[in-house]
Amino acid sequence: MNRNRIRSGPWAYAQALPSAIAAVLLVVGCGGKLDLGDNLALYSGPVDPDASPSAGGATTPGPIATEQGQATDIASDGKRIYWFAEVGGTRDGVLKGCDPSDCRGTLVTYAAHQGTSAGIAADGKSVYWVAEQLVGMVTSYSIRGCPVSGCDGAGAREIGTAPVVGGFTSDGTYLYWFEADKTVQRCSAVGCGQSPEVVTTLDGSPTSLAVDDSSVYVTVTVTQGTTEIGRVLAFDKSGGSPTRLLADNQQSPGDVVVSGQRVLWANQHDNGAILSCPRDGCAGSTGSIASAQSRPTRLAVDEANAYWVTDQGTALMAPGADFVDIVRCPLAGCTSPTVLAPQQQIRSQLVAAGASLFWLDPNPPLAGSSPPTNGIPVPWAPASVLGVHK
Repeated sequence: MNRNRIRSGPWAYAQALPSAIAAVLLVVGCGGKLDLGDNLALYSGPVDPDASPSAGGATTPGPIATEQGQATDIASDGKRIYWFAEVGGTRDGVLKGCDPSDCRGTLVTYAAHQGTSAGIAADGKSVYWVAEQLVGMVTSYSIRGCPVSGCDGAGAREIGTAPVVGGFTSDGTYLYWFEADKTVQRCSAVGCGQSPEVVTTLDGSPTSLAVDDSSVYVTVTVTQGTTEIGRVLAFDKSGGSPTRLLADNQQSPGDVVVSGQRVLWANQHDNGAILSCPRDGCAGSTGSIASAQSRPTRLAVDEANAYWVTDQGTALMAPGADFVDIVRCPLAGCTSPTVLAPQQQIRSQLVAAGASLFWLDPNPPLAGSSPPTNGIPVPWAPASVLGVHK
C-alpha cells in the first residue's frame, strides 16, 4: 500500500478543556471540522517501523477520514476497511468503506439510516452488518449486506433477522455470531430469513468468536460457585460434533483469532497475556506470545505478527475509549513487545489492511501539547508509530 497517501497533509485540531468541553478542529489536506462528541477520525499507523518518511512511510498516526459521527465499529477484509458512523449521535447510522491507500478516491457509502451497529464483517466479496433499530419501544435486528463495490442503487439486501450480541464474522459462505442465550448461530450469506441455524449452545457466556475453514472458536466465562473461570472452545462449523476444550482455567479470555495452524487469544486481566495453542488443542499447556501485559485487548494478527493494546487506565473525555499503547510482537513470541503508538485513544477493534493498522479515535490529538494529567485528558501530541517494513 502507498502509505504516503494515508495522510494527505498537515493536520491539527483545537479542543476546549474540561470546564467548557466544546469543539475540535481537525485539518487534513484541504481541511475538515471535527466536533467533539459527534465526530471521530479514522486513524492508521504503518506496521513497519523501519520505513523512512522519504520512502513514503508515515511516522505518526494520521487520519484518512474525518467527520465520521459517533463511529463505533470497524472491520477489514485485508484490502478495504469498513466503518459504521452514527450521524450526530441520532442512531441514524451510515456504513462506509474505502481502500485506505486512497480513501478519498475510493470511498463508498453502502447504506444510510441503519440505526446503530451490532457488528460488521467482510469476506472480500461482500460487506455485512447488523442494523439495530428502535421502532417505538421495540428493538429490531436486521442482518444486511452489499457487494464491496456498492449496492448499485438497489439498497442493502436483508439477509436475516437475529438479536446479534457479538462475534459477528463471515467465512465467505456463512455469517456467524453469538446471542445472549449462549447460542452460536449462523446464517447463509445468501439469506436465512427469520430462521438462522443454531450451531451449538455453550456452557458459559461467550466473549469472542472466530472461524476458519472447518471450525468455530469461542472464548467463554463460566461461573462455578463464586468463581469465574475462562475457557477457549472449538467445534465444527456445521454443528453436531462435540465441543472441544482447547484451554481451561483462563483469566478473562477474549479476542480469539486464528492464524495459520494456531489459535490466539488475550487473557484480559490486570496482569494479562497473549496466548496461543494448536487448533486441535493445547494438550494441557498453552504457548505464551507475551506475558505481563496490562489488560491486553483488541487483538489482531497478520501473517507474521500479533498486535494489541495495553490499557493505561486513564479517565477520558469520550466514554468507551481508552488511552492505550498499541504494541506488536512476532507470532513466535517476545519478551518485550514493540510499542508502535503509545497513548492512543481507541473506541474500536484494531484491524490490519495492507501494510497498516486502523482504528477509530474519538479525540484526535493536538500537536505540541501534553499527555493527560491527574486523570483529566488534555490535547497532546501523537507519538511516532514504529514498525518493520514488510
